[in-house]
Amino acid sequence: MIRDLPNNLGIATFFDYGNAFDRFGTRLQYSVGVGVRVRLPVLTLGVDIAQPLSSSLRWDVTQQRFLSVRPRSAPAHQLLAQAVAMFSLRRLLLLIACLAVVAAIVAPAALIWSALFTTGGLQFVIRHIPHNIAGVQLDIVGVRGTVADGLAVERVRSITSWCT
Repeated sequence: MIRDLPNNLGIATFFDYGNAFDRFGTRLQYSVGVGVRVRLPVLTLGVDIAQPLSSSLRWDVTQQRFLSVRPRSAPAHQLLAQAVAMFSLRRLLLLIACLAVVAAIVAPAALIWSALFTTGGLQFVIRHIPHNIAGVQLDIVGVRGTVADGLAVERVRSITSWCT
């Protein structure tokens, strides 16, 4: 029986029986004990101490001590609840908000840097400038270089169409 305590601690009491043998007919050994459990996100650490109740023919043991490490598990119907509890909704929302802020800062900064310091970035910006703005057709041809290192434009042509 395990009783949960605050801060991922637990206390256990147990009745244990068994034996290691190489042929059937060997008597089982019995003991009772207590232990402490520390629940970590992935595994549970346990330290137990037990007192034998039966006497062994081969061993004269007055106390048994165990250190156990076992995967932390839950019954199948609680696996989803355990996964949700480990990664709470509040933490998920905080993570999403942080990622959105980083994306809102990094993406425009990367685009501006690319347009200013790389030829490919400048070519991309020129290709995506609207060619028709409020009745004015704009054509930019033969752009070379970067804004930061020097820019050469072969031709800029604007055509105004007045519709009556």
